[in-house]
Amino acid sequence: IEFVREIISQYGEIAFLKMDIEGAELELLEAMHNHGLFASIRCTVAETHERKFKALSPKYANLRKLFAENYSSTHVNLDWI
Repeated sequence: IEFVREIISQYGEIAFLKMDIEGAELELLEAMHNHGLFASIRCTVAETHERKFKALSPKYANLRKLFAENYSSTHVNLDWI
């Protein structure tokens, strides 16, 4: 999260952020939302790894609901692959 903040601080915004971090995206996406960072990112795409981490299915479901309520799929897309 600090890296994302640093880039936004330096350049004012991020045009495109692609996230594929093998399961760690869940925690990072939640933190980015909680800190309001998506307001400074034009488009984020993430490959979620829901199929790999079955035990996290409820958390992924909650994340998808939260993001559907707050972001359009062209702003934050959790179905990159």
